[in-house]
Amino acid sequence: MNFQKLPVLVNNNIHVIVETTKGSSVKYGYDSKVEAMEVRHILTNGSAFPFNFGFIPLTVAEDGDPLDVIIVSDLPFTMGVLVKCRVIGAFLAKQEKDGELIRNDRIVAVPVADKTLDYITAMEDLNESYLKKIENFFVSYNKARNVKFIPTIRLESSKAMQLINKHVKEVFYL
Repeated sequence: MNFQKLPVLVNNNIHVIVETTKGSSVKYGYDSKVEAMEVRHILTNGSAFPFNFGFIPLTVAEDGDPLDVIIVSDLPFTMGVLVKCRVIGAFLAKQEKDGELIRNDRIVAVPVADKTLDYITAMEDLNESYLKKIENFFVSYNKARNVKFIPTIRLESSKAMQLINKHVKEVFYL
């Protein structure tokens, strides 16, 4: 899986590669060195991802990984699949890495292909308890790994798009 020629933005939507499927108790991650998905963490008994989780290729966040994306959908997607998404916002957060707190933000997006979700255009269109569930999931998921995770603020969609554009890495083709 080489994502080097996959554009980040297409008609104001983003390309997201699913790493971890909704309902999975295994956290997967893409290893760009070997161009394959790998098992990163096994969640504690009874825990599972309440959403599809992926990344935006050709971006680099403060933690050194591509920008993370929470895909809002009732359906689980297959790991490694490309999903074109509409950005509705972002959670800004700090996470412990090597003993210090660094930014580890989460973009929130909706799959363009799911027309039943066309009404979701902003974070405010989601139930507040659902948004808290997302934040609490990351806090408890990281706490189980003895890692501190602190949600800070939520961004609306235009600010989230600015965040994405800030983290797009330049790729040079030979």
